[in-house]
Amino acid sequence: MRIDWQGEVLQSERPRLLSYTFHMEISEEHRRDQPSRVTFELQPMGSIVKLTLIHDDFGSEKPTFETTRHGWPAIMSSLKSLLETGSPLPFQGLGFGPSNKAPGRL
Repeated sequence: MRIDWQGEVLQSERPRLLSYTFHMEISEEHRRDQPSRVTFELQPMGSIVKLTLIHDDFGSEKPTFETTRHGWPAIMSSLKSLLETGSPLPFQGLGFGPSNKAPGRL
């Protein structure tokens, strides 16, 4: 099994906040980067909920920064589509995302 990233929970305030370290392991360059931090915050706003995603604490514009700055917009757009329509966006071409293949099939 390939591990793409690892992390440790830094803060959890259910159901409002989740923050964790994020250390990509997809290449030797990424493994050399220091872990960054990902935070999700939910804020009730009347009948809706605002989701804020912050990915910070990068040492500089290293490989992890370059990889994730393109990935998060796709992931968040897919989440929005899933919540609005019941179906996520098909973005397997980026190298991640839900698979159209049946479980157990390659």
